Amino acid sequence: MREWVLTQAQLQLDYADVNKAVALLLLIETVYGKSLSTGLMLCKAWMSLNDLKNLESKSRELLKTYNLSREQSAAIYFCLSEVHWKLGNSDAAKLARRNYLNLINEGSSSK
Repeated sequence: MREWVLTQAQLQLDYADVNKAVALLLLIETVYGKSLSTGLMLCKAWMSLNDLKNLESKSRELLKTYNLSREQSAAIYFCLSEVHWKLGNSDAAKLARRNYLNLINEGSSSK
């Protein structure tokens, strides 16, 4: 059942109502526990909704909790750079952006 609801959340996120996607993802986390997949999807949803508080909280949680791939870490640092930029914290935004670019450049240099 978890996978079916997760698929419905992804469809809502990509094609329909982002708020419904958030509700489904929060339901999944409540019933089945938090996971990297739901966390990343929530970040995407909150980014599109401009929900900076929840986006920052979830991003920091993901960075602390999971062993992330370079691409996943880069995506989260991108989210944090956007949060800090929109909140007017340019130093934190620049640091997050630098981390994002370092991770992206690290990937392109290894190819």
